[in-house]
Amino acid sequence: TGAGSWQHQSALEWCQSGLSLLGIDIPLHPSPEQALAEYEEVWKNIGTREIEDIVDLPLMSDEHMSMAACILQSLYTSAMATDQNLLLFATCRTVNLCLQFGNCDASALAYTQLGSMLPRIFDNYDRASRLGQLGRDLVEKRGLKTYEARMQFLCCIIKAWTASLKLATEDLYPAAQTASRAGDMSYVGYCFVHTEVNLLLEGQPLAELIKVQEEHSRLLTGAGRWVHARVVTLVHLALLKRTTQLSLDIADNESDETAFESALESSTATLAGLYYVLKLQAQLILGEFKSAIETG
Repeated sequence: TGAGSWQHQSALEWCQSGLSLLGIDIPLHPSPEQALAEYEEVWKNIGTREIEDIVDLPLMSDEHMSMAACILQSLYTSAMATDQNLLLFATCRTVNLCLQFGNCDASALAYTQLGSMLPRIFDNYDRASRLGQLGRDLVEKRGLKTYEARMQFLCCIIKAWTASLKLATEDLYPAAQTASRAGDMSYVGYCFVHTEVNLLLEGQPLAELIKVQEEHSRLLTGAGRWVHARVVTLVHLALLKRTTQLSLDIADNESDETAFESALESSTATLAGLYYVLKLQAQLILGEFKSAIETG
């Protein structure tokens, strides 16, 4: 957590090495065609079954494959930050292992991860919702609870696409509580970050948003605090500093905006993308159209 691009790459290489020991070879930078082929394999493996039927698959008995599924799901954060093709490929490879060898703790997360990608990549909202429910059923009906908090978080991402931001935001609070009970502070941070972004998109008054961010910062520790601090800082620099007199006491002292942008781009494409969207919005509000074009 808090990793720069080189640390994400190192994490991916360790995962690749671990999988190789289990007889599973994956490319760290698959082509779009490789990612799509793995995705299509999912639906071939499901075949004529309904998505809902997958909950009744037997539990995975092959310990090596169970371990492989856990390693594959651990690629999620680094793949999200560095390579969208790898994110899709690794998620689908995990799903395919589960379809072939049975359900395990990683299954609940894998199906929900895939569901969270379907709306934005494949414009498929129905399957996304059903895969999210499958993840919940695997936790609630089969007792596969190791990744419950992460599954709940991803269900909120799905709900933002398939239902509404308001409903997704409401579900992020219990997801954060589950993550906190599990000691998964990174995902507490992710839940808080998405809550704040959703509130911003819903038109929450900025003064109220600041209060929410300050409360979240007070509650967070460790890895989750780092994740949250990055977003607080980028919201401050991209939006509040330009459009209001409001300030965030909890924002990092990032007086050099250019240095902050450079560090952000080298750290994570996801947060960098959010930052530049907010910056562009602020520039449009202020009529700085030439700068907005450059930001875009």
